[in-house]
Amino acid sequence: MSFIVLTMFHSLLNLWSLLIEKPLLISLALFSHHFGLGGGILLLTLLVRLLLWPFNFISFKYSQQMMALQGEIAKLKKKHKNDTLAFQKAQAELMRDKGVVPAAGCLPGVVQFVLLIALYRVLLNQVTAGGYDLNFLWLNLAKPDPYYILPLLAGVFQVGGGLLFQPPNPNEQAKTQQQMMVMMSLVTVFIASRFASGIVLFWVVSSLISLLQQFIIRRQLWKKN
Repeated sequence: MSFIVLTMFHSLLNLWSLLIEKPLLISLALFSHHFGLGGGILLLTLLVRLLLWPFNFISFKYSQQMMALQGEIAKLKKKHKNDTLAFQKAQAELMRDKGVVPAAGCLPGVVQFVLLIALYRVLLNQVTAGGYDLNFLWLNLAKPDPYYILPLLAGVFQVGGGLLFQPPNPNEQAKTQQQMMVMMSLVTVFIASRFASGIVLFWVVSSLISLLQQFIIRRQLWKKN
């Protein structure tokens, strides 16, 4: 039984490498051949984020729908505070009436996570493997940013992305979440300051593109509503 499980796991890893990591690796090599490793990281991150645009749109739309329902959900929670089953049933009916599908927010997030993890693994291997010119702007892509510019930008973009998901008039719970976001951004700065700058460059560019996508999507949803 364990042999079968290990064989299946090994087959999944090979499939992962063939269908996801290998195309990313070939694309990075192509871009880096013409624009250097730094330019290759920028272009590949942009390409992946463009491919993820439809999934990002679905996830953000779902989060905005859930944000709009928070007031009604709070009323239901208060109404059924002593009956969890009745609350869950009422919440499901509310979401069905409003056309909100919970799974619509989960699957796109999983797709984004899988692809970004694959991209991260490819970049990590290439930055540490050598064979490329590692100099890009003020950076050595295999070493941490000596001026902490990229780690600070990573923290700022993380906070900015989180604030886009906050309601315009935050309640106490939302304010607590904002404080947590600030704390997490400080942790991000700390971690990024110790990573190879090539990885943090991907991190920053990916966060910036995601932030711009969320801003555009939010404006599109406002216009529709």
